[in-house]
Amino acid sequence: MLATSMLTVMMAHTAASSVVSIVLAIYSVSEGDYLNALVYGAVAVAGIIGVCRWYKVTCQVDYVGEKGIARFAGGSGEETTNVFKAPEIRTNSKGELTNGTYTLNQQDMLIHVNGKNPNKSQFLYDVDANKAVLDACAYADAKNLWEASSGNLADFANKAKVTVTNGYVGVTGKGELTCYINVYRTKTGYIHGCPGNP
Repeated sequence: MLATSMLTVMMAHTAASSVVSIVLAIYSVSEGDYLNALVYGAVAVAGIIGVCRWYKVTCQVDYVGEKGIARFAGGSGEETTNVFKAPEIRTNSKGELTNGTYTLNQQDMLIHVNGKNPNKSQFLYDVDANKAVLDACAYADAKNLWEASSGNLADFANKAKVTVTNGYVGVTGKGELTCYINVYRTKTGYIHGCPGNP
């Protein structure tokens, strides 16, 4: 939440800087200084594009479900004979989130929720990323989606791609909205996940 607030402040600053750049570009033209006008204009355009892109991603997308809870195919509320019900999430004796089978690795999750890594996929701010990843792992178990990252079927199946059916969950490292979650597990039951490419 703090990262989202900081991003909002940064975007407000960028918008204000763009307005100042537009004013300086107009002033430079009136003074006949076309080179500076071009520079100020380019800065203003770049700032406006950045603010518009941020607004589109944070304010106009179809966010994941009620209260940021991701739903998967066969989830509750769908007419189907193959209903998926996510297990209850609780805190274990070490203070870690768990669904009884898997335990969330908060350290590995951090780079996908803090907004500080521009080349890493990020969960949208109103998505409950911890619940989404724990539920996605349970769904991967129920639907047998786990695969070995080595490609060798004899190796431990440690990754899965899960499709969310009720909206976008995040932005890929390329800045594209996505409805996919990549989840990863260890043999000791620790997991983490991130928004994934289709």
